[in-house]
Amino acid sequence: MKKGFYSLVIASAVLGASSFAFAGAYGEAEQPEEIPAPAPAAPAPEPEPCKVMRKHVGFFTDAETTCGLRAELGSFYAAEYHPNSVGDAEAANVYLHISYGTELFEVGLTAPSFIYAHQNGIPGDIKDVGDMRLWGKVLPLRTDQYDLGAGLVVTFPTGNGGAGTSEYGFEPFLTGGVMAGEASIRGSIGYNVFTEHPNLGDTYDNIDTNLAVLYPVAENVVVRAELTQNHFTHADADPTSLWPGVDVSFPIGEVDLVLRPTLGIGLTEAPDWQIGLGIAVEAPNI
Repeated sequence: MKKGFYSLVIASAVLGASSFAFAGAYGEAEQPEEIPAPAPAAPAPEPEPCKVMRKHVGFFTDAETTCGLRAELGSFYAAEYHPNSVGDAEAANVYLHISYGTELFEVGLTAPSFIYAHQNGIPGDIKDVGDMRLWGKVLPLRTDQYDLGAGLVVTFPTGNGGAGTSEYGFEPFLTGGVMAGEASIRGSIGYNVFTEHPNLGDTYDNIDTNLAVLYPVAENVVVRAELTQNHFTHADADPTSLWPGVDVSFPIGEVDLVLRPTLGIGLTEAPDWQIGLGIAVEAPNI
């Protein structure tokens, strides 16, 4: 210990002598070189807000997923004219669906819709709730040019009074999309099979197809058009409709409010026309 102490003293003395010698030669003590402080790091760029374009009628089977939490409330009115047979018919519904998703998957629930239907010449209007549905999908293949995935929609017979199917339904589906410039072209196909109805058998079973084009015309405006068909495999019916519409979003703090007016045009075996409005709230940071 003592030897080490003396060594430290001698080393200090040598360093001190050198400093004083330097000072004697130049008239002042050596000053340490000042090292400039490093420039502050640039702030990390904020991530771009999540913006996705969504189908309306084919929302569940869309080749896109929700960013965070999303809820949509809306209503449709439909009219069908029968000049040469039974009376004209009209119907209206109110729907609500909630979904949560990431880039890889989406899960959601649609509450039983309230449905009103009336047909001239037929007594007994329908005023009741329809079926509830759950859905989930995964999109494991996602690139800048195309997306591909699959999912399942499950129907629960919550409807009464002719507003529902009274049966459980299962629709496995494939979905995909491809970019053509800024336009997104998407398609899906699924087979909707129901448990057998005691009186109607497999009447509700159908092949569900959807083809859509979505195009952003401005930062917060997207125009879309969907072509839908349901081929009922045990009934002679193939209702086909065209659905043009537009989505207009309004950022409000941490959420987006989206207005979704949509028009339905019956092409074959479908209501002659339909008109609807959806109001969605998207919270991508949840």
